[in-house]
Amino acid sequence: MLYILQKILEKIKNLIKSFSYRFNRIVDLSIKDINFKLYIRKKNIQGHSVYGFMSDNKHVYELAIITCLNNIVEKNKKIIFADIGSFVGFYAIYFSKLTHDLNKVYAIESNEHYCEDIKKSKDINNIKNIEILKAILSDKDEEQIFYREFALKHENLRSSNFQNKKLFDEIKSNSKKSNTVKLDDLFIKEKKKPNILKIDVHGAEGKVIRGAKKFLKENVNIILLEVHSQNYLNIYSDGTKRKEIITELNALDFKTYMVSPFREIDRKKQDNEYLDFQKKLNYREITTLNAEELFFGNNGDVFILCLDETYAIKEFRCFH
Repeated sequence: MLYILQKILEKIKNLIKSFSYRFNRIVDLSIKDINFKLYIRKKNIQGHSVYGFMSDNKHVYELAIITCLNNIVEKNKKIIFADIGSFVGFYAIYFSKLTHDLNKVYAIESNEHYCEDIKKSKDINNIKNIEILKAILSDKDEEQIFYREFALKHENLRSSNFQNKKLFDEIKSNSKKSNTVKLDDLFIKEKKKPNILKIDVHGAEGKVIRGAKKFLKENVNIILLEVHSQNYLNIYSDGTKRKEIITELNALDFKTYMVSPFREIDRKKQDNEYLDFQKKLNYREITTLNAEELFFGNNGDVFILCLDETYAIKEFRCFH
C-alpha cells in the first residue's frame, strides 16, 4: 500500500512540474548564505527543470563551478566578471550577490527573450552593476540562427547532425537570424575589461575561443569553461575537436585542468561540504599530449578550469 501511495505522489509531482512550465515563475535560490531570485518565463523548459528543481530540492546546480568561483572571489576581490552564455542569468546574479553588487558584471546572451529575463531578475534582486549584452559570439563576423539557448550556422542545421530530432524540428521552425561578433571586438570601447570568465555556450566554445585570442591573452586570468560533447561541437563549432580547444588555450599560456567530480555531485546533497572546502575537488592537468586520453570514454559535459600565470592551482583551497 505504501509503495502504491509513493507512486501516486510521484505522478502528482511530475504532473505539477509539467504544468508549471506553462507559467512564468520567480524561483528562490540559496547557496550557503547567498539568497537571490531568478525569473523563469513560461515554456522555458530548461530554465524550469534546472532552476525550478534547484529551488524545490534545495541543492546547488553545477556545484563544482560554484565552489571554484567562491574560492576565486575569496582570493581576488578585483574581479570584473563575464557570464558568457548567461541564459537566464544564474551566474551573473549569483556573482553580483556574492560580491555585494560592488563588482562590474557582464551577462552575455544570444537570445533577446533571455536578456529580458535577466533584466527582470536584476530588478527583482535590486542589482545595479550587471550590464546585459545581447550577442552571438563566434570566430568571425557571420550570420547565424538562434533558438532558445542554441546558436549555429544555417548550413549546420541538418537532421543528420541531431540525435534529438525534436530539437532539430524546433530550431528549424522557430529560429531567428542575427549577425555574430568576436569576443575580441565586444569590449574594445570598455576601459575595464573582464578578467574572469564563465563560458557555457552549448557547444559553441570552439568558435568563441577562436574569436577571443587577443582578448584572452591581454585581459583574462581565469576561465571557468564548460566543454560539451563532440556531437555538440560538430553542430555549433564547425566540428572543432575538444583537444583543439585545449591546444588553443595552452598556446595562449593558460594551464588547463579537468575538474572532477562535476555533474555527478549536483544532486547528492553534499553542497556545503564542498562549499566549505571540507570535501575537495580533484583536478588533473590536461594538455595537447594527454587530452585524447582524458576525454576518451567521457563524451558528456566536462568542466575545465583555465589559469594564466597569475594563479597556481595549488593555491586554491577547493582542491586536493
